[in-house]
Amino acid sequence: MRLTQELKQDKIYITKENEKSELLSFNEFLQELGFEVVSGQKQPLTQDNIEKLIKESNIVNRRLSYKTLNLIRDEKSQKIIWEREILGIKIETKIDDNYPQDAVILSADSLEKYFSEELFGKNIIIIGDYEYQSFILDKEKRRYVIGAPQKFSKYDKGDEEPLYYHDLHGLLRTSEFIPNFAEQILVNYIILRENGVSKDKIMINVGPDGSMQAGEPYLLRCPAIIPYTETQEAILDYVKKAADTYENGSIDEIALMQAKVMNIYNEKTALVKNHHRR
Repeated sequence: MRLTQELKQDKIYITKENEKSELLSFNEFLQELGFEVVSGQKQPLTQDNIEKLIKESNIVNRRLSYKTLNLIRDEKSQKIIWEREILGIKIETKIDDNYPQDAVILSADSLEKYFSEELFGKNIIIIGDYEYQSFILDKEKRRYVIGAPQKFSKYDKGDEEPLYYHDLHGLLRTSEFIPNFAEQILVNYIILRENGVSKDKIMINVGPDGSMQAGEPYLLRCPAIIPYTETQEAILDYVKKAADTYENGSIDEIALMQAKVMNIYNEKTALVKNHHRR
């Protein structure tokens, strides 16, 4: 039940290999790698085991990986069968296949490997996008594109500070609001760029009622109540810096992925594309 909730799946199938359960305790995991662990030992990471763990880092990384093992379209059952391994657990999910026959089915963790120029213009169905990105979010400590909240603590107003309401993250102090709101604007900026709007044609403003990002024929909004001019200027300044970092290719990829997940990038992209088709 816990795995079903964490992996956002209606149903999961857990397999066994060589009659050994894939659900392992930490001690069992170390024993699987050939470590000497006394039964019931509370602290298995002795100095010898730590040194061996470092030497066997390639095996550990492989065992703790997220990897799609198989992704096929079963025409008979009209299901997409997705087999993958997360933290050593093998999972199979069957998804209703209501997609066009000419659609290309790819898994989210293999896009870089299999996505090629020949696929442009074709229908592409990405399986596991939400789950894969959620795995990255859980695996990596939260990063921020423009700096963590403590960097902006100088903007906090103390006990007199009104809490800012962020439509995706709730009530935030100024130091939390600035990086989160700037990331929301940046994600919208990236969506405009990916939909063919040149960077010199995009106009961004930040005022007391939030921000608008305009680029013909699109207009995106980030509503908020921002009473202090100082805060408005800080947000706009950091959005410009983040956009420059994105354009020159030096942006933190994990931080960007996290920003996209936290700011519903996929849903917004779908809405923009649907608007363009109209």
